Amino acid sequence: MGRACGELLEGEWAQKYIKSHYASGGRELWPSQKVGIAQALWMVENVGSVLVADATGSGKTRMGAHLLRAVMDRIWSTGRTRKDITALVCPPGPVEESWKREAISCGLPLEAISHGVLSHRGSDKHAGGLHAIRRAQSLAIDEAHNFLNPKSSRTRGLHGNMADVVVMFTATPINKGVRDLMMIVDLLGADNLDDRALVLFDNLAKRLGAQGGRFMTTREERLELQKEVQRFTLRRTKSMLNAMVDREPQSYCDDFGNPCRYPEHISQTYQTEESAKDQKIAKEIRNLAGQLRGLVNLRSGLDLPESLRGVVDIDAYIRGRLQGAKGLALYHLMSRLRSSRAALIEHLLGTETAARRFGITSHIKNEETGNVLERLNQSRDYVPESSLRERLPTWLTDPVEHRQAVIEEVHIYRKILGLVGQMSDNRERTKARLLVNLLDRHSLLVGFDSCLITLEILKKLIEEERTDCEVLVATGSKATEKKKVNREFALGSKARNIIALCSDAMSEGINLQQASAVVLLDMPSVIRIAEQRVGRVDRMNSPHKKIEVWWPKDSEEFSLKADRKFFQRYTEVKEILGSNLVLPENLIPEEMQSDSPSTAEEMIRFLEQWERQGQTWDGLRDAFQPVRDLVSLEDGLIPEDVYRQVRHSKARVVSTVSLVRSCKPWAFLAIAGAEHGAPKWIFLEGLGGMPITHLEEIASRLRKLLTMQSESRPMDKKASALIGHFLNRVLETESSLLPRKKQRALEEMKLILTHYQKQAELDGDDHRKAVVLSALQLLHVPANEDERPNLDAVAEAWLDAIRETWYAKLTSRRRFKPLRLKDIRKELKDKPLPTERLEQAFAGIPSDRPIHARVVSAVVGVPD
Repeated sequence: MGRACGELLEGEWAQKYIKSHYASGGRELWPSQKVGIAQALWMVENVGSVLVADATGSGKTRMGAHLLRAVMDRIWSTGRTRKDITALVCPPGPVEESWKREAISCGLPLEAISHGVLSHRGSDKHAGGLHAIRRAQSLAIDEAHNFLNPKSSRTRGLHGNMADVVVMFTATPINKGVRDLMMIVDLLGADNLDDRALVLFDNLAKRLGAQGGRFMTTREERLELQKEVQRFTLRRTKSMLNAMVDREPQSYCDDFGNPCRYPEHISQTYQTEESAKDQKIAKEIRNLAGQLRGLVNLRSGLDLPESLRGVVDIDAYIRGRLQGAKGLALYHLMSRLRSSRAALIEHLLGTETAARRFGITSHIKNEETGNVLERLNQSRDYVPESSLRERLPTWLTDPVEHRQAVIEEVHIYRKILGLVGQMSDNRERTKARLLVNLLDRHSLLVGFDSCLITLEILKKLIEEERTDCEVLVATGSKATEKKKVNREFALGSKARNIIALCSDAMSEGINLQQASAVVLLDMPSVIRIAEQRVGRVDRMNSPHKKIEVWWPKDSEEFSLKADRKFFQRYTEVKEILGSNLVLPENLIPEEMQSDSPSTAEEMIRFLEQWERQGQTWDGLRDAFQPVRDLVSLEDGLIPEDVYRQVRHSKARVVSTVSLVRSCKPWAFLAIAGAEHGAPKWIFLEGLGGMPITHLEEIASRLRKLLTMQSESRPMDKKASALIGHFLNRVLETESSLLPRKKQRALEEMKLILTHYQKQAELDGDDHRKAVVLSALQLLHVPANEDERPNLDAVAEAWLDAIRETWYAKLTSRRRFKPLRLKDIRKELKDKPLPTERLEQAFAGIPSDRPIHARVVSAVVGVPD
């Protein structure tokens, strides 16, 4: 068991390959990156695709480039290469340049396509980007959480891929619950799901499509889908990576030869110092906001989603929507006020008016935003259409009452506008002074706020306080400033006395680790945003042993906590939908769905606790965690000293078999990969059981069957016969050991070729019949085990043969939905593959050594 665990956790099966492959590859990879490559390759071979979700700052780009090179090398080594490309979809600018540098360093031919190219259909490069994605043999998606909106152009562009392997990279894979899980599964390839999860996925997809995103799931459904996504997930937390560094500190150095490790966090809070008068005004604004109906959020009308018909009480649903609209109106007001007075005025009157009021002359953003008052006034004489008209309050259906309701809403907003005009700029000046004072101890400083206009206000105030520093405002609308911040805050920069004021457009995909402090100028509403912001400087190759993170300590009147209490009071899930159901996700803003802490102290405590425990806030675990748990100090099956001895042993062990007394027959088999392939874990329960290959399920069964009370058993005829039976059972069910997509490829191949065989018989085409029968013969287990065809290669040959049909289906479909292998069955029957293509596809299929010759470790339960 220890040796089997070491093969997976340390990637020993791939280390020789990686070492020889990268001997002349330029910069040396860290051990954590080498292990990550091996584990990701294991998932590619055993699951089909991989989601790399390592912590921010762990070197995913460098590891990713070498991983993609290794993926292509393994494809090339089989002789299957179509001479097609490795395509990468990534953010533009520094991220894209970083990927290109790493690709060059490891000799990876890479076609980089920026997110913007896919988003803008009018771009000259849009069509070329889509073509590259469709023809890619392997496809990588960086910052993959930006592709979780099924309606966006860039997400739809990815649906057109026909890649053999999809590799996704993101440190924050889950933002909005089950919909995100579904999109991840979609991008990784629905055909890679097991049968039970595929049924669930199809059912959820139908409900999601029918409701335009408003659908409900049970807790069991969410956990099942999360469990399925974890099969694809490589995720090492910062504490796990630091533990790897501590084992081999000499092997972790940056490009300048300096030792690398995640820096220690020094989390501190700062008082925002609003005056008593400002607190009183904020309380009045909150009370006024509580009187809003949220009409600005109801302009599109109310309709009951199809999936909720017959499931929820219609009146309860309407109450939930109306109460949600009230809560949203309050949240938007108070979140802007927390940022700055200018941000709230922008929300009420628009960007241009707010900029004039505060004397801002520089460019803020590319599009005018806010202006709730104008939007409300425009809706005064328009009653929104609704299929629930008969059940709605009259102020949403009667033109006169609706007009009066809008007038009252506008009146409330104007009162709020008057109140904000009476507030001082104490909060903004306090934040500016904090940044100025911190610059005495930190030569480079990063500040984050979600409102762009607030950043401009703070820049003006900082420049009033201090003239010997440079203040850069870096947002999605300021390309020049973004480039400068990336340059001046990059590792090794000698720049000094610079404050970078950043929007959340700068919170992902870039490295600012030369800075030693981050100031959160507004309180992040969810943990995901906090992690992304801090992650810009919290990196393994930070030059600082410690970094400071400053959190705002708002007074009660300005805090998120008051908003959350208010919102929960107006959106009672149990009252609206019943105790066993959850409110559709997009009826509640992400900030209110989350169980995120609402104060700085709570946020710091939660993050520190998760850091110590090596946990993640979204609950998505690493696929190998169940294996790690088998060798953990607390409750592992394998003592750590035994595991260490086996890990570092140089002895060559062909195979080890352990027998234990058991009530029923079972077997655990660790099988070495063919050639340089990945090993497999297999569990067989009972004499006729199907092989189980899911690591979590195998680990769970081993824990139940192997305890401190387990007794060893001597080898005898009964045990020997049982071992032989299990080996034969694996041979009989060999195709079930392949990734799900390849299993389905073999199923489709058998179905289609059987159809071709019958057609050839009817046509009297003996040559075609012989070619088809020869290909079908590859699917049958031969009597002579030493001549077994490599079923993985057979599946890949079929996927290559049908590729043109697949591509034609992709380019002709009208709806953007996942394309499955079964979806081209009709096309393959109507337009049969040419005989020559079938001959070429299945020529030279390699043979495998039989399974029993590759078992390196086995534990067998033998009944007395």
